[in-house]
Amino acid sequence: MAKAITPEQIPYLFQTAWNEHDMAGFASLFCEDASFVNRFGHYVKGIKEIVALHLPIHETIYRDSTHSE
Repeated sequence: MAKAITPEQIPYLFQTAWNEHDMAGFASLFCEDASFVNRFGHYVKGIKEIVALHLPIHETIYRDSTHSE
């Protein structure tokens, strides 16, 4: 997955990683101490925790999901 050069590229790269269920690419979008709150209000901090929150859903219920603008 390409690395963001400008902040404006982040939404596209997020969408690409999500649609490809690419958790390594998804992880690359965050800094080590990033925080993430999902739509249910579940708060996690750090890349490992962010990926751990998303990995199970991308392997199951969201495995066919796509994100679009």
